[in-house]
Amino acid sequence: MLDLVRPEVFDDGHPENVLVLLRRSFAHLCAILSEHGVPQPGQLSLFEFHAYFEYLEQKQQPENRG
Repeated sequence: MLDLVRPEVFDDGHPENVLVLLRRSFAHLCAILSEHGVPQPGQLSLFEFHAYFEYLEQKQQPENRG
């Protein structure tokens, strides 16, 4: 599979490699959840994490505002 969709930078020591970018994205998502009152989002189960995030996404949609 990795041969079919090869990431641009997969070098383990490179600061912009795929793993670093994914971890950074996860940290950003945790920060968003934390800003919205979710305690310790990095410790949530996968189900809980997705449930919180889906709830916030739905809440941000224009038809659900105000």
